[in-house]
Amino acid sequence: MLRDASGGTLAFIPTDPVERLDARTVRRLGRGPTTGHARTLLIGSRATRDVTQRAAAGEIDILTENPLRLYREGVAYRAEEPTPVLSAPRRAGRPAWVRWALLRELIRGGSLPDQAELAARLGVTQQAVSRALRTLNGMGPADPAGWLDLFLEEYPGPGGKEFGWYGLEPVTQQTSTAVSLAHSLELDPVVGGDVAADHHAPWKLPTRSRIYLRGPMDLGGEGFVPAPLAEATLICCTPRDRTLWVTGRESPDGVPHLVADPVLVLWELLHSDDPDSDQAAAALRTVILEGGAQ
Repeated sequence: MLRDASGGTLAFIPTDPVERLDARTVRRLGRGPTTGHARTLLIGSRATRDVTQRAAAGEIDILTENPLRLYREGVAYRAEEPTPVLSAPRRAGRPAWVRWALLRELIRGGSLPDQAELAARLGVTQQAVSRALRTLNGMGPADPAGWLDLFLEEYPGPGGKEFGWYGLEPVTQQTSTAVSLAHSLELDPVVGGDVAADHHAPWKLPTRSRIYLRGPMDLGGEGFVPAPLAEATLICCTPRDRTLWVTGRESPDGVPHLVADPVLVLWELLHSDDPDSDQAAAALRTVILEGGAQ
């Protein structure tokens, strides 16, 4: 039994706590009984964005520690929390791709070039860069860990359209095949997912690759078959966030290509349903903050 702010009580049947509530965990725990006034309550230190959205829609009830929040039948109950030092500005409208690209560069390097160079690299005006910098400078000094937490809180993902493919070759070989084809089609591939995570901080065996492309690509003639995203071994994405090509890093392995920057790859791991993604994310975060990401 939990007591809400009005003094009323809420009845639940709690599940065993887990580190992270993701789609796989929710399926495993199931919805459980919801008879009478008691509903199944899924408990985790944190929850993925998709699970939180399901809770906000009333599909499931969850209790998380970070942030401390309870969702019951779509209603959110929050604890009184202090105002964070780094408050993320929330604006409706166009996503702040430039701001998030600058954050990723700050996290990695601790400083930025002048505005003219940034504008040229990002393909935007100096005014756009200036506006993005003002939003960052207005929050006061922060260490790399603070910037990293801010990015992970704000960033909505690269967006765009995703296409799933399934292949039988090892994932690294699938990635090389797709990269070669993408180069021949002048689609400027940027490798993300498990392969990029292994490049920056070797930890987990790659089981699924992700490639960002300038446009769609048909892999049907390369030994792949179309597959749902949840079953795909390779996902091709045409992102809305075009700064991925600016913050990517050159890889000398095999066919030269860009590898997604480690901060973006960390975001990918934290939003993956793979069971070992949390450990891989923890390892990559350490490497990023210690300045060792390739």
